[in-house]
Amino acid sequence: SWSVSADGHIWRFNLRQNLKTEDGIEINSSNFAKSLHFRLKHASKTYDVPAFNLLEGWQEFVSGAADQIEGIRSDQKYILEFRFIKQPVGLLEYLAMPSFGFFSPKDYFDAKWNDSNIIHSSGPYKILAQTPGKITLEARDGWFSLKPNSPKKINYYFASLDDALERANTKSIISARQVPENYLFPRDVEIIRGAPVFVTTVVLA
Repeated sequence: SWSVSADGHIWRFNLRQNLKTEDGIEINSSNFAKSLHFRLKHASKTYDVPAFNLLEGWQEFVSGAADQIEGIRSDQKYILEFRFIKQPVGLLEYLAMPSFGFFSPKDYFDAKWNDSNIIHSSGPYKILAQTPGKITLEARDGWFSLKPNSPKKINYYFASLDDALERANTKSIISARQVPENYLFPRDVEIIRGAPVFVTTVVLA
């Protein structure tokens, strides 16, 4: 659950207790704050991160004058608090993105991945196998959000944008300007006429 102050400057999230990552790290407010600092430091090298860039102490953080963002508080074990200089727009949507989810501290150091091919799950599925163009996910035992009819395995097929366009009947689907580190946002893409191209496909096993 979460609550927001009347002026929209303070957001307080109550974390579900007794959750752990695939490698046994507890998902509490302190570890979540560390994970967010890692992802925000990494992302801020490429673009000005919306919503989060309104946190107290953001400018000091991105400039390197501070190691921590003043506006991210983890004083209580299962309460994560954000303090903003003005009300953010889209914070919940950004927090729901995988980029700003919880990552095990064993997976990163400072603003770099230890091994970007090895990521320990903090959600209902873990990576079972990974090959070029395909990732197989497997449900984690006992995860609270999994239902009896949830798939046990998911095959996720993917291709680079160039490959997907080449396989299509037309290359007039989208035009995208060059963006750093393969980040692609709606503002970078122009939809134009042509047959649809599927860059990713999810198959339930």
